[in-house]
Amino acid sequence: MSEHELPAQSEEDIRRAFNIPPVRSQFIDHLEAELLNRWGQKRLPGFHVFRHRAVWTMIPLIVLVTAVVGMLIWGPQRVYAAVQHLLGYIPGFGLVDTHAPVRVLAQPVSLTQAGVTVAVEQAVLTATETRIKYGVSGVPLSAYPQGEAVLGCTDTPYVILPDGTAQALEAPIPPDVNEVTFVLPCIPNTLPGSVPSNWRLTLRFVPAPPEFTILPVMDATTPTLPVGHTPTTSSASTPQSHASAQASLMVEKVIETADGYILLGAVRSDLPEGQWLEITGVPVITDAAGNKVPYSYPSDVQPLNDPASDLGTAIPWVLQIRGNNIEFPITLEFPCRLITEVALPSPLTIPLDVGAAPQIGQTWTLNREITVDRFNVRLVSVTADSHEGYTFLFETTDSNLYDLNVEIEGALAVGGGGGGETGRLMKSLSFTQRPVGILNIRISHLWVIAATQRLSTTWSPLTAHQLSTQVPNPEACFNAETMATLPYVPSSWQGTVIVSRLNPQAQIVQASLDGTQQHVIAPGSTRAALSPKGDSLAYVTEEGIVIQNLGNHEIRVIPGQFGGSLSWSPDAQRIAGVNAAGQYGIFVLDLTDGQIRRLSNLGYESIAGWSPDGTRLYYAIPGPAEDFLLKAIEVQSGTSTDVFALENASRKAPMAVLSPDGQWVAYRGRDNNSLYLKPLKGGPARLILDQPGLAINGLVWETMGRFLGVSLITTETPEGRLYLIAPDSCTAYRIPGVSGALNGIRIP
Repeated sequence: MSEHELPAQSEEDIRRAFNIPPVRSQFIDHLEAELLNRWGQKRLPGFHVFRHRAVWTMIPLIVLVTAVVGMLIWGPQRVYAAVQHLLGYIPGFGLVDTHAPVRVLAQPVSLTQAGVTVAVEQAVLTATETRIKYGVSGVPLSAYPQGEAVLGCTDTPYVILPDGTAQALEAPIPPDVNEVTFVLPCIPNTLPGSVPSNWRLTLRFVPAPPEFTILPVMDATTPTLPVGHTPTTSSASTPQSHASAQASLMVEKVIETADGYILLGAVRSDLPEGQWLEITGVPVITDAAGNKVPYSYPSDVQPLNDPASDLGTAIPWVLQIRGNNIEFPITLEFPCRLITEVALPSPLTIPLDVGAAPQIGQTWTLNREITVDRFNVRLVSVTADSHEGYTFLFETTDSNLYDLNVEIEGALAVGGGGGGETGRLMKSLSFTQRPVGILNIRISHLWVIAATQRLSTTWSPLTAHQLSTQVPNPEACFNAETMATLPYVPSSWQGTVIVSRLNPQAQIVQASLDGTQQHVIAPGSTRAALSPKGDSLAYVTEEGIVIQNLGNHEIRVIPGQFGGSLSWSPDAQRIAGVNAAGQYGIFVLDLTDGQIRRLSNLGYESIAGWSPDGTRLYYAIPGPAEDFLLKAIEVQSGTSTDVFALENASRKAPMAVLSPDGQWVAYRGRDNNSLYLKPLKGGPARLILDQPGLAINGLVWETMGRFLGVSLITTETPEGRLYLIAPDSCTAYRIPGVSGALNGIRIP
């Protein structure tokens, strides 16, 4: 997890919203079927999020902690065929075929072995498919491969019918079968013998009850437009040397939700072979009054794929709008550009002798000029890389060059990629065994781009239903509007603020409460923990854990001890932390003698704090369901117990923090932007901040527990704007002149 959390609307949300078509490269076409199950796409630095370039790279099936431990894993890939059956939308599950009765899981089922839990939380059965939502928690990081050359378990789960038939997880279950055995052969990507295997859970299904929500998916109707308003569709222009093509933006399906609409559509075009459209930026939606309409990318709805349409001529998308202050019709605008393939009259072959044993990093300078049509490209150099392959550096003065196809004759690449910046293009090829001797580098195609154009269309419902308002939750203390009006802390207040920053370099900064005095405490370090009295700071350097006295600046180093999520005991005699490299789990460092005690073995725990008497540590881990779990561990015995689930908590990192009096747990909401407060003794969580910015990147209690400190990423302050909040009275102040991820606050 990065020190500065990203907003909830992540790049993956955007990519999920648009089924961006694959690159029309002969090389990729040849390999795609073989490699699809093992390789993925990633965005290269220097390119806009929507500038889609397929990047194929051989990687082990490494699963991140948040993706494997407690992550929701779905049976099918949820790529939808043409809408030939009645479609319905189930919140949390997405689109389903409802032409036959729908069944659901009778009750959640879980099994725990050796501290590892596998749970099946939900299931939806239709006539055409089965969707089973299951999760795993409690798997230690040590169970996963530590090197790229090692693969963990890749066996897929399945179900066994009562007659003994085994079938794929997503296959439809016969309507007369109401009980199956869910089988998970092994925890995904774990090493053999590291955790229990052959998990079997009995699942029972019942008809969906009347209160089970299934919303209809309706055909989009022709918009009712005011006089003089005409829907527009602009054409994607092309270079004069290439034929033009028409493109249109269409809203095709609509889901009417309680608080708005989910729109499903496509960018469609009539393109010849060798051309395709690319979405180059985020859409813009405005209403009839000219106001921008906020939208999101619903994570549980995939765009509709129509098998009758070539993905090169149809780019499906899905957007969700909410609120009742929208004047219809709305106008949707998408920025697009045309990509055109330019074939060489005949492939160009460039020989290069790399010798019998090229070394990693060895570079051969070529400076070979390549002219195709009006494009001039120079192959600058070839470098042997660490993936049993080669990286090719190209330069050009033409900003319209998008990509090119490079191969090594007689050698089948098993991976590759591309990227760069204006004027420079890096291409790489990976092989199971590096080709040596004389390489015949073959260049056969270029791809060029046209200027960005905006496609637009309008849409309105036949009858707009009354939507829930966009005003904040009435129980919330603050939202984005009210946070903007908060006063600064009173000038008479004295205090210390500790923040970490990443720009211009990683550093920990101490500042006065009024922001007038700031100085760097630890350059090169991030994230620190302030002692209960606010007189000392703990942080980690390359040497080990550092304890710094903030009064006289004396430093004590505990050499060779490292970790994250540091937390002081109430008596300041111990520091707890989490190791994740070689020594996994929660540790407690005794500052009196330097001894270390290890209390757990996972390696991804996030410490929330100590009980007031110092006998227990509270920590959060991903649970097998959607929520994180708050757990408590006895420091003396190491016995761990579940406290409760953090409902509506961030699935990425809730940043849970326990108040000094042990009464409250504050944590980040599911959108990474809201703030909840939950009593430790149990009871519902209270919403304190309702989406006040882009994301919360720091959350701490002031040392006396009177205020909750929050650092909030905003458009204006990407490092983090600082606030003090008194949850009991819903009063708050802004800390002036200081920005960063909040690590600690002391107010005498």
